[in-house]
Formats: sequence, C-alpha cells, structure tokens
Amino acid sequence: MNKKSLTGIIATALVSTCLYVMPAFAAPQVGVYQQMYADGRLKSTVTVLKNPGTGDLMAMNGMGDSTYICMDALDKDGIEVEEYAVKYNPEAEPAYGFTINASNLRKCEEADWFNVEANKKHANFNFIDDEKVIVSGAGSLYDGVYHFSPRSNAEANYALLAYAYEATKKPNLAYDGQGVAAGYNIFQFVKYPTLVNLQIKNSGEQEKNVLLDKGFNIAMEYSQQGNAIYKPFFMSDNYVEWAGSNLSGLQQWVNDDLGALYMHQYIARNYPNLAKANNIKLRAVDFYGGEGENAVFTRVYDVLKNVDGDEMLSARASHSDNGRMNVIQYIGNKSVTGDEVRLRQFPNTNCKILGYVNRGDVVKVLGLTENREWAAVEIPNSPIGFQIGYISTQFVAGVRD
Repeated sequence: MNKKSLTGIIATALVSTCLYVMPAFAAPQVGVYQQMYADGRLKSTVTVLKNPGTGDLMAMNGMGDSTYICMDALDKDGIEVEEYAVKYNPEAEPAYGFTINASNLRKCEEADWFNVEANKKHANFNFIDDEKVIVSGAGSLYDGVYHFSPRSNAEANYALLAYAYEATKKPNLAYDGQGVAAGYNIFQFVKYPTLVNLQIKNSGEQEKNVLLDKGFNIAMEYSQQGNAIYKPFFMSDNYVEWAGSNLSGLQQWVNDDLGALYMHQYIARNYPNLAKANNIKLRAVDFYGGEGENAVFTRVYDVLKNVDGDEMLSARASHSDNGRMNVIQYIGNKSVTGDEVRLRQFPNTNCKILGYVNRGDVVKVLGLTENREWAAVEIPNSPIGFQIGYISTQFVAGVRD
C-alpha cells in the first residue's frame, strides 16, 4: 500500500469517526434538566424558560422573545451552593450572567439583603435532543450531562429574576457586566408561590419594588407617587390570559386598584398599537361618580408611553363599574387642520422651525406632552432618517379634547 492510499484511508476513517460522534443539536425545550452525582443524588439543574413576548423600548436588546437559562448547584446534602443565570446564546460566545454564591443564597433565604455578581463565562449549552443537554464552560459546579425531568416545575431562580430586572432596566449589563445594584431583597408570597417581590437598593437611590413571576410571564415595577403607577418591563405573549388568573395576587401592586390591571388587559387585547413593546404606564388621574343607589363610578387613566426617552401621553382610558371601557387614542395617523403649521424642533415656540405642514396633511403622532399642547410627530422623508418634531395640538384633529 502506498503512502497516498494510506493517507486517504486514514482521512476517510477520521471523517467517518467525526460524523459518527457529532450529535445533532436541537432547540432548547422549556423545562428542567437534571445532572446527578454518581450515587444518584441531584447535583445541579438547568432550567430553560422562554419569554416569547417583548420588552419595553429601554430593553429591546435586554428581554423579550428570547430563551433564558437558570442553573442551580447543590452539594451532596442537597443544599444549594450557587445559582447562575444567563441569556441563552446558541453561538456559545462569552456572555454576562448573574451568579449568587452560597453566603448570599443563605441571606436570600432568610429574607435579608443579598448581592449578586455579574460574570462573563463561555458557557455552552448543547441540546442534543429533547431529552439531553451537555453543559461546558459554566464551571465545575455545572459542567456535565443533564437529562430532561418531565415532572419538574420550570421556575426561574433568584439569580434569573434579578438578571431579568437589571438587564431590562440597563441593557448594557448584557454587554459589559455593568449595572448590578448594591443590594437585593426578595419577598416570597405564600398565597401566590410563583410571584415574588424583588426590592432593589442603590446608594443614593430610592428603593424600588418589582413584581416578577417565576414562570417568566411578567416583570412589573410599582411606585406610589401621588397616584398608583405600575410599569410592565417585559411580559409574555400570553400576558392577557396569565393576568386573568392572577389579578387577585397583583392587586396590592396597583394600590388595590384592580381596575388598572383590567384596563391594561383590555388595552393589550384591543389596542395592540398602544401596548406594542409594552412600554406603557397606566396612571390613575381621576375618579368620579354620581349619588344614590344606582350611581355609576368611573376611574380615568393617562396612558403614558416612552417616546425617544421622554414619557408622553398616548391615550386616555377609563372604565366604569357598569362594565363600560373607553379608550381615546392620541397616537397614530392624524389630519392637520391648519395652514402653514410650524413643525418645531422642541415643544415650545422659542426653538428652530424644521418645516411646515398644511391642512389635510396626515402626520404620524407619537405622543402628546403632559399639558396636551404639543404633539410629537414623526417627520416624513427626514434627511437624517427617523426624526421627531413638534406641532401644536390645536392643529391636529382628534387629540385636543
């Protein structure tokens, strides 16, 4: 046998061997995968969660329409020693995730303030099929072969809940590991085991309350500033159905105003353009009613939306206790009602004029200023691409009253 023939045989054998051992990778299956110690005790878990919905405009690169992985490592006595959370990366490039070590886990379990660590790992999750995943690069606590556990309940661990909120608020966390808060505290609801209250503490910054669902359906910040305000940061595409069975558990998060959540359900279902990207707040602004036994009471909300970094009015919504729901949209295509209406750079008369619009022209309104005197509109055919200008609402049909 000559050298050339032998080389060809070896090459063929190597190719055949590679083809034989190379697994066919599959898409992650939502659920729990388990790795065992040699004696059969549980060593670690990989939990796969998906949020097929969207995040708000501050988090288009942070949350929503992605797969997330949370891992829990246990010692041989079954005590959890670390948690790790990361956004799933099929390209297996290094990505920042969150880790909670053993000492901070004990603090977390005791409802004390705890810290997390943002770390960059070259974690690789190879889903061989629906039943098995091989983990490498995540560290000695986690690396190994996991098998799917069909009876396990897929819930986010605390590391992923903190990661979800911080990555949503500060998308740069996913890129450079910045933005970790000074401290976290988690309150677990007894009556609603999938809901947790995550408190955020930063030096010089007011503590925040964030409601999260361990099934990864919603993250919602609550604040009490005069009237109750709640702000969804991300939600799954089945939010409407999910909220319908959890409203009683969410009641305290809107200052006992369940109507705000019903209103948000109604808007999400019937006005998707308002709820698109979920970057809206509902702010209670009025409550009125008549007198007597048959009096009807109505609660009114401003629907606030983020427009180019500013909160602007996108609608006025109300619900009455006779079942009537009413939504007046300010955004969308609107007709101009005046001639040579100035298009301003900012919402005032002391700034640059960008151009003019005339009666009958159609403008795309993105939102109104708080006093409803100016409408932010998208400038068509802008020489710099997307550009916003402002026109007086007295010349825009359907937004002033």
